[in-house]
Amino acid sequence: MKKYLMFLLTAGITLYFIIMYESPEAYRLLAVETMWFLLALIQLGITEKNVQVELLNYVKVVNKGTNIPIQLNIKNKGILPVPFINIYVETDGKKDRQCCYCSLKGHEAKDEMLYVEAENAGFCRIRICRIMYYDLLHLFGSRKKGRQSVSILVLPQIYPVAMEIRSSFRYHGEESGLYYEEEEGSDPSEILEIREYCPGDRMQKIHWKLSQRTDKLMVKEYSEPIGFAVVFLLDSRKFHETYLETFMSISMEMCNEKCIHYICYADTRGVPVRKRVIKEENLYLILQFLMDTGTQTGRVDKDMYDDWYGAGSYHTCIRLTEELELYKQDELVGKIDKNNIEQSLAGLMLEL
Repeated sequence: MKKYLMFLLTAGITLYFIIMYESPEAYRLLAVETMWFLLALIQLGITEKNVQVELLNYVKVVNKGTNIPIQLNIKNKGILPVPFINIYVETDGKKDRQCCYCSLKGHEAKDEMLYVEAENAGFCRIRICRIMYYDLLHLFGSRKKGRQSVSILVLPQIYPVAMEIRSSFRYHGEESGLYYEEEEGSDPSEILEIREYCPGDRMQKIHWKLSQRTDKLMVKEYSEPIGFAVVFLLDSRKFHETYLETFMSISMEMCNEKCIHYICYADTRGVPVRKRVIKEENLYLILQFLMDTGTQTGRVDKDMYDDWYGAGSYHTCIRLTEELELYKQDELVGKIDKNNIEQSLAGLMLEL
């Protein structure tokens, strides 16, 4: 707008000299100014019609604190060159805008990269908010609103948790019908593998029929059923960033220790929903739902869980309240400081 005003002021001064002095040079200057203005408007109109800007190859999931790469694909479908293009990209919740500057030849396409910092956990919406086109001398410009946007899942920070899990603990609780595939157990109904006899193997494990066929002593390795010993209750109406980081850190530590468990939360109707967490992928699917939902209609406590799924279906119940208080079997075992989550979790010492 300022440049248009400057042009009008310049044209007004030229017109003033024409009226006052009737100078031929002033007539020529006004003609050049007028012609340049008209050509600039025509060029900007053609540029706006022929230039296409798209977001390409954006990542879908990133960790908190990392830079999100944003690839812009810019195409000029016309034969005329585009001297100046400014593309502004903004992120929800941030006033700062990233800007990309480039120029294009006729029928040229190029990719430009921008990087946006993932400051907060949750869904980060990135969109092209404005595209500016300028003439050759960068005097006149036209503005076009961007329409394309993408949503990227920013994962919360995972912190180490001081936790001690007894080796026999994970075999107790509600049986899932699943078996450990890589660890030896004592359940004769599920055979993990068959191998040759080694000194020290018990006679009860010898596979007599196969040994007779192969003329070698073969031994059966039994597996162990997977039991859901722990129920983790998310007793909160709001799944804010600090809450998600706390619950994810605790649950991820249990996954690392091969202590599979249930996660229970309330859905939008206030009904408790129970999900299995056997590996990290299960946990991230639950996280995505919680981040997408944001706010629930009810809280889940131990009595509610027992009413829905039965009181004898687990060994230990842990519960994280909205105030970041962690309970084990209704006994307070720690309170997480939202201003120092890492130190609070490191000193938690949760025994299961």
